[in-house]
Amino acid sequence: MATSAKRVLIVSPLGLPPFYVPQRRYKYALDEAKIARWLKEGRGLGERETYKPWYTVADVPSHGKVTRVCGEEKFGLRNMHFLSTNEWYAALHLWYDDACVGLVEQFPFRDRLQTLAVAARLGIKHPEDAIHKIPIVITTDIVAKFFIHGQTYKQAIAVKPIDAFGNERTQEKLRLEEEVNKLNGVPWDIWIDKELRGTYGDNLEWLHGYNRRLIITPEHTDLLLVSFLKYPNTPASKVCGECDRLSKSPAGTYLGILRALLATKRLSTDLNVTNLQGKSARVFFPMGTLATRATCLRRNIAIESSLTKLPLECHFPSGATSQTPYRALAYLRSKSHA
Repeated sequence: MATSAKRVLIVSPLGLPPFYVPQRRYKYALDEAKIARWLKEGRGLGERETYKPWYTVADVPSHGKVTRVCGEEKFGLRNMHFLSTNEWYAALHLWYDDACVGLVEQFPFRDRLQTLAVAARLGIKHPEDAIHKIPIVITTDIVAKFFIHGQTYKQAIAVKPIDAFGNERTQEKLRLEEEVNKLNGVPWDIWIDKELRGTYGDNLEWLHGYNRRLIITPEHTDLLLVSFLKYPNTPASKVCGECDRLSKSPAGTYLGILRALLATKRLSTDLNVTNLQGKSARVFFPMGTLATRATCLRRNIAIESSLTKLPLECHFPSGATSQTPYRALAYLRSKSHA
């Protein structure tokens, strides 16, 4: 093999005539040496923090958005590699699903003899490298682990755009992938982009970007709950802005708190609606211990349906309300009787 700045001369071990390919394409080509190296690295092995995906975002050419994120405790603290926007949205759906307790991406079937045998039985051409013409390792986009009714099971997921099903070769590859997964005892399913990238998926992406370093104290949640209870018909963004002003916090602080509470499911709302921040405060529901706290606070404030707007000026006698939330409670109570 000879290289130059622009082209690479490929001498095939299969007896094919030598040919040139662009340097950019050769960067992503797979030959036996690279496959052997990846197998030795343990790609496709391990679980959670120790898992290594077969492909990383640096191993494939980009034809759109690729995503590399640091996994959370739910899936293991490691870098996760998603090679398309559709894969990323599928991962977001699994991240927000309480039943999903594990996820590995770009999961390979390391035994090519097995996949070659399945392809031969089905009469399907095994996928091969476009340059070196050798059989490549077949992968599944995502393998998720679920825990339901005391039992754990795995689900292999192929993520594809709806337009891809018009391609006969794509259908053959999907059939091969399904058969190999079944042979290994793993149920297989297809998720399509139209099911993933709607309003619900967009909201999940917004929630996933919450500030994980944000320290939320009971004082923060008390002020937010009191304000939401007192002004149920006011847009959430406006209520959060008023909480910023009352507590003398930087602008956007309480909107960030709202985002974190939704992401961690301490607050709940319908994620199938657009512009969550513009929805009225009444559509956000506290969950768990936060619901218990909201019930306690509700008993201590007078709620009037006529109060649909926040006061323009809300000054407290002294101090930041984030440190003394009951000062905010007393203020709001006094306003209701004014």
